Amino acid sequence: LRAELQSEGLRVDVDTCHGAFSLHKREQDALPVLEHYALIIVDEFPQLSRANFERIIRAWENAGKVPTLLFLGDFHQLPSIEGTNAKQSGYWRHVYKVRFHRCWRSGDEALLSKLHVLRKNVPKRRFMLRILHGHKAWKHDGPPDKDDLEKLYRDTENRT
Repeated sequence: LRAELQSEGLRVDVDTCHGAFSLHKREQDALPVLEHYALIIVDEFPQLSRANFERIIRAWENAGKVPTLLFLGDFHQLPSIEGTNAKQSGYWRHVYKVRFHRCWRSGDEALLSKLHVLRKNVPKRRFMLRILHGHKAWKHDGPPDKDDLEKLYRDTENRT
């Protein structure tokens, strides 16, 4: 995305939240950090603590709410390591929210039905065994050995 936008002549910066919003600095020193941007996208924002979310909002307000601030994420995935999140902030009620109900990454109905169950629930043992059936990376019980890992790396060479 960065390369595509830069080829259109746009300046694109990519950074962590701590780096981009100067969360490692005193707040008053970091307030002007957003003034030079038109659009700021924060991916995986549910991993932000309440305090960091509120600090980003205050920096945005300090910039006159000029850059469009777009938060992307899913509260059913990794939580904040501090145990708080944006939903616990008073600012949260002012955030315009859009919920997506369609998976864009896959059209495989079998996979999507499994993901639907796993998304918000711990499945019953029977369903979990059905999900796992045929998906073990090695054939024997116990942990993988050297040969298993070599085969796994060879079979998945171009994947992450």
